[in-house]
Amino acid sequence: LRLGGVGGKFAVMLILAREAGAHTVGEFALFFGAVTLLTFVIGLDFHLCSIRELLLRRSMTGRLRVVAAQAVVDGSLYIAACLIAFLVWVTGLGRLTGLPIGWVLAVVIADHLSLELSRLFQILRRPHAANIIYAAKSGLWGWLGGALILAGLAAPRVTTFYSLWVACD
Repeated sequence: LRLGGVGGKFAVMLILAREAGAHTVGEFALFFGAVTLLTFVIGLDFHLCSIRELLLRRSMTGRLRVVAAQAVVDGSLYIAACLIAFLVWVTGLGRLTGLPIGWVLAVVIADHLSLELSRLFQILRRPHAANIIYAAKSGLWGWLGGALILAGLAAPRVTTFYSLWVACD
């Protein structure tokens, strides 16, 4: 599953190159790089503290408190990211990068949330659920988008993949 997920991102590049051209591949590559970096930045590796705390807690009540605290931290970070994205949009700084700020924000939040859920399920000894979430997050959406484009059911645009990325996360 994991290898297929990662391969999906490569498939996106090949399909965009074939169907839409080099400019679109470059646009997606910049978007992908921004999402990868910002997903790390938005999390600030707070999950390491949560993992430590979850492993120390034996009772379900204690674990739920840690999970709830992590959810509050993540929610606060998502609100802060929305405010920053709004300021970038209002000031016009987004035009400097050429990246669609709304899509970047949506994918970063969805990607980070699915990453956190995958980690949580690993810690709670639910590896199958964690692997399914991780595979969907890591690129199974690319295979789906590629099939839709090649079948003529979707337009060969980056927004096709952005929307599937958010939906699968």
